[in-house]
Amino acid sequence: MKRKNIIILVACLLICITFSCIFLNMYTTKNTYHIGVYSVPESLQKTLEPLLLDNIQLKKVIFHNLGEEELLNPKTIKKLDALFTQYNTSFPKPKKLAILKSNAQLLPALANTNQENFIPISLDHFEVCINTVYAQEYGQTEFTNLESLLHFASFLKEKYSSSILAPIFCVGGDDETLFQLIQGVAEACLKDNQHTQIANFLKNSTANAKIEDNSQLMEVLTEIKTWQQKGLLHERWYETNKRDLDYLFSERKAGIVLMPLSDHRQISYKYIRQYTSQFIPSATNKNRELVLPTYGAYVFSTKADFSFLLTNSIQGKISQQTGLSPVTLQAEANDIQSDDVRFWAAASKAMLQGKADLFENNTEASLWAKKIRDFFQAPY
Repeated sequence: MKRKNIIILVACLLICITFSCIFLNMYTTKNTYHIGVYSVPESLQKTLEPLLLDNIQLKKVIFHNLGEEELLNPKTIKKLDALFTQYNTSFPKPKKLAILKSNAQLLPALANTNQENFIPISLDHFEVCINTVYAQEYGQTEFTNLESLLHFASFLKEKYSSSILAPIFCVGGDDETLFQLIQGVAEACLKDNQHTQIANFLKNSTANAKIEDNSQLMEVLTEIKTWQQKGLLHERWYETNKRDLDYLFSERKAGIVLMPLSDHRQISYKYIRQYTSQFIPSATNKNRELVLPTYGAYVFSTKADFSFLLTNSIQGKISQQTGLSPVTLQAEANDIQSDDVRFWAAASKAMLQGKADLFENNTEASLWAKKIRDFFQAPY
């Protein structure tokens, strides 16, 4: 009889332990927030992580740094509550998404991103960075059309060829920078939004597709190669990398540099202070669509509220710590450059995203990057 009671007691204990484990697991899952992070500037990620830990009212927040293979795996995405990445990044979207609501005064081109379950957080910008010392001597510090900018580059070549590395410099060995340049020049040079035809062509192209298959792409690459041929753009620009920027600025070898604001922020103020920034000027009169990579969060669950990221105080803090532009109209920007980016973004019909607009994955992007670099390397 005693033995039977012991068995019953042990069985009851095991049942209790089992149910306790199930309940604990359910509680932990409900109170744990899993955030994926993919292709976000390091300064932004470092800024966001403590903000999220302090403001998400859950027991535990876990960050997962994803590689592309994980990003494209539906099973990985299914386990996440949110994904911090660049707007328009391709990944398998879950069928059930959170309903996003916010009263924030977003920039006009970002007003409808909540319909895609995306909360914008920060703006980057592919800029023209200009040496003000040379520009003041030239007699013009702001360039309203592409022809005037190239004329300034010719002036630099004629007068300062022994002092600067090249009149125009761009880190074309970096895929993201390469495609931001191409998209930016396409938008500035082509008429009637023909730059969108390049995006459609690249995103739907096969491995055997050629540059010559798309007349708009060929026109843009030929324009850039003409700068190279005339000695305005560094001869081997398509092989340079971001480490070259340190040398370029520290040795005062830069006249005009085409680069993202996020790279601009990595240059010591000691060297960058004599440079001003603007958008790529257009060769035609039209409403602009500038290259403004937008970073934020795709939200998949309602376990946490991300709307605090769009308050003016938090937007100002993020801009202050990253040097990137706020996405709301009234938040305080870090400085005049990030404030200028917001002003230009407010007037931009759309915000072009560079590589994220053009390709479904990095394999396709790398394939086209090689084709394009081969084009620039080939004899004129």
